[in-house]
Amino acid sequence: MKVLRLQIEQQMAKIGVEHQNARLKIDIKNRKMNVERSQAIMTVEIEEGEIKLDMKDFFDNIGLKSARTLISDSVSAAKEKASAGIRKIAYNAKFMRDLPYTGNRIGQLYRSKVLEKYIPEIKVGVPNDDIKMYGDTGDIKINWHLNDVKITWDEMQLPSIKVEPKMSIDIYLSQKPSIEYTVVEEYIPPEETGANLDVQL
Repeated sequence: MKVLRLQIEQQMAKIGVEHQNARLKIDIKNRKMNVERSQAIMTVEIEEGEIKLDMKDFFDNIGLKSARTLISDSVSAAKEKASAGIRKIAYNAKFMRDLPYTGNRIGQLYRSKVLEKYIPEIKVGVPNDDIKMYGDTGDIKINWHLNDVKITWDEMQLPSIKVEPKMSIDIYLSQKPSIEYTVVEEYIPPEETGANLDVQL
């Protein structure tokens, strides 16, 4: 017997997924440091020492007197000699007029003058105060300018952050769905007849 059979073939849809992970790129710029250093400086100020000698008295004592000193000494000596002469004359006059008048007064005055002792003045060595010394020790001043270190940084820059490549998901239909219908002819064999069996088992 010939019959028709409907045959259906079905294909399911398929989805494809492709994804790409994101990558993070960080660019950090190094800061630059500038160091300026000044050296220590020493300055020295020196005031020279000085010695002054006053040798006037020394030269006067050894006979090397200046003209001004000689004049001054001559005037002083003349005044002293005149004063001594006046005192001597006054003494002699007083001696001559004193009473009672005994003996030869003039002879006595002459005799005392002859017998008068003369003691010369002798200077030996150099007295300690003849040479006067004045001194200035001077001075030394030391000044220091200390060293210095100056550190400067360049401008702070934030890090640069980039996402490259970016995250992406791609979904696509890799296989389309489909249904196919087909009519197929088939032959069905006739139903066979057989003998009835009555058998006891």
